[in-house]
Amino acid sequence: MINPSLEESDAAFVRNPQLNEPPPSSTSSLDKTRQLGQQALSSIDHARLPAARVLQNVAASMHDAAPRMPGGDKVVKVVHRAAHSVNSTARYVRHHSINDIGSDLLQKLRRNPEGAMLTALAVGFVLGMAISNDND
Repeated sequence: MINPSLEESDAAFVRNPQLNEPPPSSTSSLDKTRQLGQQALSSIDHARLPAARVLQNVAASMHDAAPRMPGGDKVVKVVHRAAHSVNSTARYVRHHSINDIGSDLLQKLRRNPEGAMLTALAVGFVLGMAISNDND
């Protein structure tokens, strides 16, 4: 049997808009959190252009180094393709806001969650190896 007093309190909560509002102290905390989030997004957005320049320089270095790579034509082609991908990423980062990038990333994650997990694991592994090599 359903508790009638619970149903009545739920109905009162829905009917009374003041009950739906957070207490004043949590509102100011919420505002501060939103402000900090906006500041973080702004900082990240300002880092887009320098990051795009770094990616573009990496791509150029890859193109320059490709002919000197051991392994023959197949390796050279793979390095050039990778450099093109890095350069495309640089263009994308340069021409899209952080909000656009976040939205696109969420869409890709929703379409392919397994691939996203594998990518995150691979990136984490590489970063972990890099950090552990720095400590040795």
